Amino acid sequence: DEPTSSKLSLWLAVAVMGLILVSSVAFVAATEPAARRENPDDDEGPPVPKTEFDLVEAICIIAFTVEYLARVLTVWASREEVRPTSINYVIISPKALTSGSTPPRPPPPLGHTLHYITRPMNMIDAIAIIPFYIELASGS
Repeated sequence: DEPTSSKLSLWLAVAVMGLILVSSVAFVAATEPAARRENPDDDEGPPVPKTEFDLVEAICIIAFTVEYLARVLTVWASREEVRPTSINYVIISPKALTSGSTPPRPPPPLGHTLHYITRPMNMIDAIAIIPFYIELASGS
C-alpha cells in the first residue's frame, strides 16, 4: 500500500497505475462509433463495444481484483513502520489497566484488516471492482 516501502512496491504501484490508464483509455475509446458493433442479443438495441474492449476490461478487472485481494489478505502482517499513521493504534488489555502499566500490543489481525478495508480509498477500490462481478453473475 506504500510505494516507497520497497522497490517491488514501487513497481507494483506503477503497474497498477498503468492498468488504470489502459482501462480508462479503453473505456473512452469504446464510446466511439467506430469501436462499436451491433448488439448480438438485441438487433434493435443500441450498439455495444467491440469484443476487444470487453477483453481489456476483463483483464484489467482481474488484475485489480488480484491486487486488491493481495493487499487485504496481507495487511494484517504489515510492518508498523510502513503502515499509514491512521492504522497505528494500540490495544490496551484489561489486565494492563488494573496494573497501572499500559504495555502496547499489536492489534489483532482481523481488527487490523477490517480497519484497512473500511478506509475510504480501499472502499472505493472495492466499489470499482464489484459491479463487474455482479454483471458477470447476473449474465447480462
